[in-house]
Amino acid sequence: MAGRRIGSLLVERVINAAREEGRQWLWLRAMADNPKVIARYRAHGFETCGHSAITTAGVRPERAAMVVMRRALL
Repeated sequence: MAGRRIGSLLVERVINAAREEGRQWLWLRAMADNPKVIARYRAHGFETCGHSAITTAGVRPERAAMVVMRRALL
């Protein structure tokens, strides 16, 4: 299924829906150890603005690091 742009279409749809609702910002968290996903969000205009960690039981510590990203919708 790779290469069908399904992920990009979903991100674009969320951006458009947030704009239609009058939102000024869109925020997300992505796993820090997944540079492909982070690059895709950057291609949609998101920028890294912080870091966090998953604290849910059962998440391996090496997979817990998250990148916080945002995009202005003005």
